[in-house]
Amino acid sequence: MNEHHATPKWRDGLLISLLALVAYLLCGRFAWHGLDSIAFLNQYSLGGTVTEPPWHTFYMPLLHVGHDLVTPFGGGAYRGGLLISAAGTAIGVWFTHAAARALGVNRATAIYAALLVATMPATTYFAVVVEVPGVVLAFSGWTWLCIAHWARKPGLGTAVLAGVSLAVAYLAHPTAAFVGLTMLPIYQLAQPVPRWRPLLFGTAAALAVLLIGMLLLPHLVNALGGSSNGSGKALEFLRNRSSKAHARGFTRILVDEWLVPFLPIHLPLLTMLLRRGSRLVVAGCLVAALPFVLASWLLLVEQECEHGAYATAICGPLAIAVAMHVRSHWWRALSLALGSATSIVLGIGLQETSQALATASAVESSVRGRDLRWLIADGAGPDGRVWLTRYPNCKPTLLAYLLQNQPEKLAANLDALDAMIAAHATAGGVSIVTSNTLEELANVAPLFPPARIIEDWLLAHRGPALGHADGVEVFAVQSHN
Repeated sequence: MNEHHATPKWRDGLLISLLALVAYLLCGRFAWHGLDSIAFLNQYSLGGTVTEPPWHTFYMPLLHVGHDLVTPFGGGAYRGGLLISAAGTAIGVWFTHAAARALGVNRATAIYAALLVATMPATTYFAVVVEVPGVVLAFSGWTWLCIAHWARKPGLGTAVLAGVSLAVAYLAHPTAAFVGLTMLPIYQLAQPVPRWRPLLFGTAAALAVLLIGMLLLPHLVNALGGSSNGSGKALEFLRNRSSKAHARGFTRILVDEWLVPFLPIHLPLLTMLLRRGSRLVVAGCLVAALPFVLASWLLLVEQECEHGAYATAICGPLAIAVAMHVRSHWWRALSLALGSATSIVLGIGLQETSQALATASAVESSVRGRDLRWLIADGAGPDGRVWLTRYPNCKPTLLAYLLQNQPEKLAANLDALDAMIAAHATAGGVSIVTSNTLEELANVAPLFPPARIIEDWLLAHRGPALGHADGVEVFAVQSHN
């Protein structure tokens, strides 16, 4: 029976992506990768806003959707963030399979390519945490499919569509614009005897559309009430960070951002260099990967590790290239096992800190189901992280906002906070502060005197100890009204 008639081309990809989605959601971590996600969730949770950091245009609106989907099940913004990370990665897996089939590869090879992406350390890591790369993978995936259609049937229409997809992916993250570099290896995969004129014409057309999109789409997003200035902010960030890059750090970047996160892919790519017929494809893949490795080297300082976050934007085309050239079932199984094992090791490393666990335990023993108002020094501190992951329905007060928002009105703001605590107590709730917050304020006070005012206010309003765990204490906060 003809393969096309036996099994619809979309069915395998859909099944793999759904299984991946379930696995990612079941493995979702209560840990944090970096500060970006903490800032996003703080912004969202405190105001319910869908405004956006200017270089991640779609993240906050999608977080809003994710939160709406998990709210009926008692989930908070953190669970919503986990959902969109898992869903974005699973969509990227589906697009990998769809792009492979669009290139005309057989069923087994397309399944293998999708499984490579689904189990790759770089993708699985960001599928189980609240972070941007998982979401960006969905937009990058669309570009892979559009480029695959262009490579299979070169023409102005398919080239323009590829350029449009690149421009949209650029809004998701500025580095996604470099996905356009995969047009060369994907074209080589689709055309065993490449015709260079269609390649140059299509690349030029897609690049022109991308540049127009980079110029116009941010203005359109801003006009619609969003926030987009990806290139400007990204270049400013690059200038500030690149001055700290040095040659000694490149080896670490190569290991942390390429060799480990893309373990199932880069080894077959190197062996492909031994085959004359695949050397051009490998060269194209390495050229596409180089800007992402260089960006990691320029942007990441000291011991920062992004686990291949930037280069995940091209993982689909790389996986397809490898899948088309690795024929041995044993090698395919070994590569998937190697990627899965590395993913598990990285996932195990995503653990809550001992301080976070102690804070959660101390708060849980203190609240006992009562309506909670939590006074927190800073949303990025240990209390803020536990609030976002475990107590999404509590009423937080970030004391740092009292300092940032018109410090000259600090006394009036504290009086308002006192009244708020009194009203909360009247309604049967409990207001708390932990030793973490008191220590944070004490550490900041020598450099920022208003922090001392808040610390003294808390000490004056501190009530009895409600609970403790492993050095973290929880105190009631009582109104003087």
